[in-house]
Amino acid sequence: MPRRGEWNSHTEVHYRFGVPNEPRPMFRRKLPIMTIGPPYFYFENVPCTLKGICDTISRFLYEIEPEFVDSMHFSAVHGKGKWNLVWIGKNKGKDRLSPTKLEMIMGYLENHTRVFGISQTDRYKALANAFQVDTVAYHFSILKSVSPNGITLLSLFSGIGGAEVALHRLGILLKTCFCRNICRNIGRQ
Repeated sequence: MPRRGEWNSHTEVHYRFGVPNEPRPMFRRKLPIMTIGPPYFYFENVPCTLKGICDTISRFLYEIEPEFVDSMHFSAVHGKGKWNLVWIGKNKGKDRLSPTKLEMIMGYLENHTRVFGISQTDRYKALANAFQVDTVAYHFSILKSVSPNGITLLSLFSGIGGAEVALHRLGILLKTCFCRNICRNIGRQ
């Protein structure tokens, strides 16, 4: 019998829809039958986690191999500093992107990080460690057809809630959401 995650000739087609109200093409993706159904395991932006924590989580989640994605490769914040400047007019120079503008680029609502009452510097740091919501939504879009009645989410080191925002924008019901943050400022709020 093939192990979970192995490709075989018995595959099923699932559709990846992207983000609602966005003019994007629909993608088709073939998944092996063994991978269809819970549980799902997705590591988002984990380079600063303790050594061995990924293996420990994997062991407790039915030996599922995680899919690693690092926001450094997807985040607009990690571009060169000169590209984070916005042109404001002829002979007026350039303006650094404010946290509010970055939130909009990253797919969050305006002032999403302000609700935590953290400093502007901490807002920049939080956004630098966050995914662009549409990127996470792309990864999670397969869950719409696989789990039409909603999902239960365990979100460790959730940060500013990119996964939760992406699921909400996709219209995927969160039946239960367990979150744990490591940022003391966010935790105090």
